[in-house]
Amino acid sequence: MKLLIYLILSSLSLQVIAKDLSAVEHFEQGIQSHKQKNYEEAKAHFLNSLKLNPESTSTLYNMGLSEYSLGQLGTASAYWKKTLALNPFHQSARNSLKLIENKISFRNKNTYWNKFRNYILNFLPIQVAYIIFTLLFCVTMALLIQHFTRRHIALKNYLPLPEFNKLAIGLIAAFSFMLIVVVAKTYDHYNPRAVIISDTTPLFISPDKKDIQIMEVSQGEEVIVTKTQDGWSQVKTFSGNFGWVLQNNLLQISGVKNK
Repeated sequence: MKLLIYLILSSLSLQVIAKDLSAVEHFEQGIQSHKQKNYEEAKAHFLNSLKLNPESTSTLYNMGLSEYSLGQLGTASAYWKKTLALNPFHQSARNSLKLIENKISFRNKNTYWNKFRNYILNFLPIQVAYIIFTLLFCVTMALLIQHFTRRHIALKNYLPLPEFNKLAIGLIAAFSFMLIVVVAKTYDHYNPRAVIISDTTPLFISPDKKDIQIMEVSQGEEVIVTKTQDGWSQVKTFSGNFGWVLQNNLLQISGVKNK
């Protein structure tokens, strides 16, 4: 019995290693193809690598480079934004996005929410935000309990009231800020974003090509995905329009997947 379990576990381990090696091999072949300017071939290798390791920021970034070299700027921007969603400090992806900003007709509104999201939320992974929030909560509560305990003893013994600790004031401010960040980060996490990857994408009033077309959405534009159904996604544009687009015209870059 022990031997059987050992053989099963060994087999599973070898399968995982094989998959990892296959992902690495596809990635390396993609790099070689890209260097030789065989961009379609490089793209195929990177796609195969992403099937095995979908959260590899190196592969996502290089996939974006291949799409950029093929003239697919919307798709390139989507892969680079997804890279930054997984690793906010990937400077090459950030620089590449800046490079194509003027080449794509972005219609995303530069609202206060988008500025807050781009400059704060995107630099803080949700797990890190929860950890910082929890630590600040524990330390702040400990200092408050200590202060009010001293205050209670002072009142009971008719002593001068203790001054409020300046460190506690700073921690309360930091805790309040992190509370806002955690709420915003959670909201953002459960409102997944996608990028239009085709040149223009029609936005329909229902998941039916024969229905009324509301507008066209440009490549590189971000949308919020609210629902998916039979190869269609219901989205909200940043101009406030709701509608349905074909899923193959989108690439989700952040948040949980909708059902």
